[in-house]
Amino acid sequence: MNKKIIKQLAEIVGVQHVSDDPIELMVHSRDASPLFEEFPVVVVRPGTAQEVSEVLGVANKNNIRVITKTGATTPWGASVPRQKGLMIIQMGRMNRVLDIDENAMVVTVEAGCTWTRLERTINPRGWRVGVMPHSCGMSSGVAGNITAGSGTSQYSAKFGLQIDNIMGLEVVLPNGSIIKTGSGAIDGAKQFDKNSGTPADITGLFWGSAGMFGILTQVTLRMYAMPVVTQYQLHAFETPSAAQRMIYRVQKNDIASGLFFFSRESVATTGWPLPIAHLVTGSIEGSNQTEVDGKAETYRTIARDEGGQEIKDIGAVLGAIYTDKLMRYTFGNETYFPGGGRFCLNTAFPIMRLEEYLSRTAVMGKKHGINPFGVVFIAKNTLYGLQYFPYYEREPEQRRKALAAGAEAMEANAAAGMGSWCMAGILAPAFYSRMNKNTFAFIESIKKAVDPNNIMVAPWEN
Repeated sequence: MNKKIIKQLAEIVGVQHVSDDPIELMVHSRDASPLFEEFPVVVVRPGTAQEVSEVLGVANKNNIRVITKTGATTPWGASVPRQKGLMIIQMGRMNRVLDIDENAMVVTVEAGCTWTRLERTINPRGWRVGVMPHSCGMSSGVAGNITAGSGTSQYSAKFGLQIDNIMGLEVVLPNGSIIKTGSGAIDGAKQFDKNSGTPADITGLFWGSAGMFGILTQVTLRMYAMPVVTQYQLHAFETPSAAQRMIYRVQKNDIASGLFFFSRESVATTGWPLPIAHLVTGSIEGSNQTEVDGKAETYRTIARDEGGQEIKDIGAVLGAIYTDKLMRYTFGNETYFPGGGRFCLNTAFPIMRLEEYLSRTAVMGKKHGINPFGVVFIAKNTLYGLQYFPYYEREPEQRRKALAAGAEAMEANAAAGMGSWCMAGILAPAFYSRMNKNTFAFIESIKKAVDPNNIMVAPWEN
C-alpha cells in the first residue's frame, strides 16, 4: 500500500488504527470458513461514522476497493478477501451499547458491538433481543451479522428473522453520505420503528447485502421482556416426515417460542448427551405457570399424535441449548468439527419439505464421501437449514470434496425451488447466477446508483 495513502488514513483514524503489517493482513484474510484466498493491503479501524465516511473518501479518490469485517465468524466466507488490493474496514472499535429506550422497547448499538455484550447489558434490566445468532454470539458483531443476512436464532419460531427485529440503521453510503433508515430518517426523531420515516423499507435493503450498499455504523433493535416462566420439551422421532408434521402443527397453532430440528446424523456427530434419533426441541414461554402448562400440554399432545417419544429429565441440556451455551461453544470444537474444518450451506424451505431437504443433502454427501450434518431452525412458516460439510484442515482433497458436495447440494436445492440465504462468500457467484435476470439487473442498478465508483465489493464478485 502506498505510504502516502497510509498516512492519509492514519490522519483520519489515528496511526494505531491503521496497519499494513503482514501478520495483521494474514489474520484479516480469514473467517470461520475454509476459504483462504488473498491478503488485504491495509486494515483500517474507524471509531465513528464520520471517520468511516472520510476513509471511504480516501478509497474513492484512490480507486481502492473495500470490504468490511466485524467478528469474521461466518463459516461460508462472507468476509474473506478474494481479490488483490482490498482495504478492510474493521468495525471492532465501534462496539458500544449507545441507548436503551425501555419506553420504546428498543436498543441502539454500534456496528462492532457483539451480541454477547448486548445481551449482558440488557438482560439484567429484564430485556432481551428476539434474534441473537446461534453459535457465534461471543465474537459476532451485530452489524456484520446483519449484512451477512444471518438472521435466525433459537427463538425465531416466535420472533422471526433478524430483519423482522431491526427498527432502524445508521449507514455510511459508498460516497461518504451518512443516512438513517426508519423513523430516524426524520430530522430530530429517534429510532423506534422501521416502517415510518421513509416511503419504502430502506432498512431491508441493507440486510444480507454483504456491505455492497454501504457500511452500517449503528443498529436499533426491538427488545422483548424476559419470560417469567420457561419450559423445555424434547421429542424423538423415527422419521423426518413425522417430525415435520409435528413442527407444522406447533407453528400453525403458535405454541412455541423456539424450535430446533436435529437429524439423527447430527445428534450422533455432536456427542451431546441426547438420544440418537431425529430430535425436535422446543421452548415454551409465558407470564405464569398456568399459561405455560397449558401450552406445554398442547405441544406434547401434538408430538404424541405424530409418533414422537418424549425425552424427560434433560432440562439442563435443553436450557443450555436455548440460552445458546452448547451451540456457542460446541459448534467450534473438535467434537463437532473433527479437524476444525467445515463448509456451511444455508437453505430455506417450507416446513413440509424437511424430509426432502435432508434426503437431497445426504445424497450429495454420500456421492463425495462426506457425512453432512447440522441444525434446522424454525422461523414462523419457514425452515432454515444450516448443513455442515466437515473435513480435516490438513487434507486438501477432503476439503475439495466438502466444497463440491455443498455446491452440488445448493444447485440441487435451487433447482427444486428451495431458497438460499447468507449468500455472500463461497457459493455467492453460483447463487446469483441462478437469480432471475431482471431481479439481478435491478440489484445491480441500485449498486451502481449508490456506489458510482464501485469501491464496495459485491458478494457475487468476492
